[in-house]
Amino acid sequence: MESGYEIIKRLRKGEIIKCADCKKGYYITNTEDVSTAREFRCNKCNSVLRISPNITVE
Repeated sequence: MESGYEIIKRLRKGEIIKCADCKKGYYITNTEDVSTAREFRCNKCNSVLRISPNITVE
């Protein structure tokens, strides 16, 4: 099974991917520019895939 990060990379490229939890819906985002989206939700069960940026403060 792919990691969540790999799935998000594919979603950011515009692929339509079926939800890993319910197997019925598809991941969508409400961000205008899908290539920079950090969160995707299933349109059926609301399962969430989220990526957080790594920020280093020195």
